[in-house]
Amino acid sequence: MMEAYSRRVGPLMKSSTTLRYLYASS
Repeated sequence: MMEAYSRRVGPLMKSSTTLRYLYASS
């Protein structure tokens, strides 16, 4: 269950964190 969850949310969290970082930088 957790495996499928992380597999589905993993990329989303990654891109979300990246966008947040870029937004905070600018």
